Amino acid sequence: MYFIFDEKEKLLLSCDDYIECHDFSNSESKYLFALTGVSTDKVDTILSKGKMYALKGKIKEFNKEFDFFFIVSDVIKFNNTWYIYANILLDMYKVGAISLLRSQNNNNKERIWLDMIKESKKIYISASYLINGVKKECNKETIVIEGKYIHDYYAFYCEFGYAFFGKFGYMGNNLDAFNDCLIEIGRKGKTINVIWKDSELSFKAIANTTPEDLYKTIYHDMVMTIEEHCNLILE
Repeated sequence: MYFIFDEKEKLLLSCDDYIECHDFSNSESKYLFALTGVSTDKVDTILSKGKMYALKGKIKEFNKEFDFFFIVSDVIKFNNTWYIYANILLDMYKVGAISLLRSQNNNNKERIWLDMIKESKKIYISASYLINGVKKECNKETIVIEGKYIHDYYAFYCEFGYAFFGKFGYMGNNLDAFNDCLIEIGRKGKTINVIWKDSELSFKAIANTTPEDLYKTIYHDMVMTIEEHCNLILE
């Protein structure tokens, strides 16, 4: 069950499900989503264009809290389903994360992100954060990083999350967040060993795909960050 509130946190309506839709407009901030089983037939009069609202609920398949703010651009009804075109004010949630979680819930494949192209891996990272968040501890003494699976900048965070915590493990979406995750799982008097295989291969892949607002040698900082918290062995 999902609920929509206004800016004063007044409950406006509820719905059975929230469904992400593919948006063909290629807008960077506007997205289309659908609401099914809505508690009212007057969504188009309750939600006003240009106004901000909050959607809150649980990802029922994982029993995890989920929420975001959005500004309405348009409200459309078709076959008893309400579609909302809106500016979604993104934080850790990336549109597509819920669909990914639902579609991969019963998939036995471990490294799901390998089939995702470059920045689309941010959706996997977002999904990982939504259901697992920042862990407070890691019980492994040795972490093995398979560098051959780090095909680009965002795959670095995917592989480290997987190596530390398994499928949908979260270890940040940028270097600062990665550092915060390492701080959280740090243990007094005990250092985690990190063996990074095929590291040179990883460095080249990261350098060739680093986002434009970052410098190409950021992998040096990645190494330094790991060494600050772990015993790093590069192979």
